[in-house]
Amino acid sequence: MITFFVSVVLLLGAYHLYGSFLDRVLGIDPHRPMPCQTKFDGVDFVPLPWWRVYLIQLLNIAGLGPVFGAIMGALWGPVVFLWIVLGGIFAGAVHDYVAACISIREGGLSLTGIIEKYLGRPVLRVMLVLTLVLLVMVGVLFVMGPARILADLCATGHLGSAAVLTPEAAETPGAGSASPATTTAASSAAGPAGSPGAGSAASPAASPAPATAASDARPFYTQALFWGALIFVYYFAATLLPIDALIGRIYPFFGASLLVMVAMIIWEIVTGRLVIPELTLANLHPAGAPIWPMMMVTVACGAISGFHATQSPMMARTIESEGYADRVFYGAMLTESLIALVWAAAAIGLFHGDTALLKAALGPKNEAVLVVKQVGALLGPTGFVLILLGVVALPVTTGDTAFRSARLILADLLAIDQRSAGKRLAIMAPLFGIALWLTTTNFATIWTYFAWMNQTLSVFTLWACTVYLRHHGRNHYVTMIPAIFMTMVVTSYILIDAKAGFGASPWLGTILSLIAAAICLGQALSRSIHEEIEPAPAPAAS
Repeated sequence: MITFFVSVVLLLGAYHLYGSFLDRVLGIDPHRPMPCQTKFDGVDFVPLPWWRVYLIQLLNIAGLGPVFGAIMGALWGPVVFLWIVLGGIFAGAVHDYVAACISIREGGLSLTGIIEKYLGRPVLRVMLVLTLVLLVMVGVLFVMGPARILADLCATGHLGSAAVLTPEAAETPGAGSASPATTTAASSAAGPAGSPGAGSAASPAASPAPATAASDARPFYTQALFWGALIFVYYFAATLLPIDALIGRIYPFFGASLLVMVAMIIWEIVTGRLVIPELTLANLHPAGAPIWPMMMVTVACGAISGFHATQSPMMARTIESEGYADRVFYGAMLTESLIALVWAAAAIGLFHGDTALLKAALGPKNEAVLVVKQVGALLGPTGFVLILLGVVALPVTTGDTAFRSARLILADLLAIDQRSAGKRLAIMAPLFGIALWLTTTNFATIWTYFAWMNQTLSVFTLWACTVYLRHHGRNHYVTMIPAIFMTMVVTSYILIDAKAGFGASPWLGTILSLIAAAICLGQALSRSIHEEIEPAPAPAAS
């Protein structure tokens, strides 16, 4: 328990100490003209109070990752606390905060614009494909999972056997398990675990099972297709409407519910109902999956996530003062790290530190929602409601802004003004068309690479931030060191992992990842010193 509360204190202290240090590094100016004031358009550039921007940012970045990813990370034992805390403080929160400040100073520029300006157009081409694929996949992933849970709830009156898994919460990377697809217990007919195509029907993007006479006889509100359609309609509205018309109104409620849920779990720890073991550096993973780099990819959103940098510019267009940037962006990421820390502790504490029991509780398909339900049972009826809000609202409130970010990125690239609803629809139509097609297509193999793609995107952002800081004479080490580390993580993962990558030996993979990081460092330093940074295209709504 001491380890847990020391971790909490470190996260809280980092906000005041390291956050203040970053303020000085960035030269924060509370009087700087903000994009929501200079480029107000009533749609995306809209001033919002800082506390609302903070809650929206928190829900934008906190899908199911800090819950399910943390539970899966708990399989390594208390060592996961180190990655969540240190990764959150020195990598993830810095990544989100610096990217947001660059966007603010570039007039609300989206992530792709930042990459183009500071890393160049050739790098942008690679990053653009990665970003758009990631955003659409996030949106699709968070449709059918919540839809199946809602359908099961309506059919049975309780959470039943439905289970949803995110890619980073699915089979542990490198453990040689089944495809990390989003899974429901009802989809076990897809085939035995590990067989070709197994789990594909469990993915929210997989083809729905043919309707039977029994399913046709069920009320419409007990069928996943009905709830999936409703969620898609909500996504469409949230992507189209001004940010303060829908997202800005409902997110504070969900954000408050999330924080109350975390407080309730902490209370269970304080009262001793959840016993948290102390820190050990031993690898306690039941399958023997290595800590490096597998744990860093599995526990993505709780420590660092490239997806976050697609969200920060969106909220940078709404913040009223640069003086609020630290609490909104650095603070939101540390809050997510706290959420991940709490859920990792809860997963470990439920089984008194026995990771083999935790693995057994997850079941053969690593259904993290089964552990979530056990935590909900500890919290009582109120806890059950909050758990339901979490497993449904969290993915939904991440999926909607994923589509919105994709729209903004395409609008910036194509220089299409977004004040007109017709022009917004013109960009949204192909995005949602692709998303709808993906929900009927088997692409289970892609999910194997999802968490890796997410972390790879963070590498692009960290190197762009490094070039920005060095180009402007700032302390660039705050992003350069995390950039080197994460470059090594994603490179070694794809080289070492036998299922997703090339199956190289850990030593060879690590050495090659160090070489890759050195090459990236040389390129970044060269660009920041010897090359003229070309102006990036202005945001479309300017």
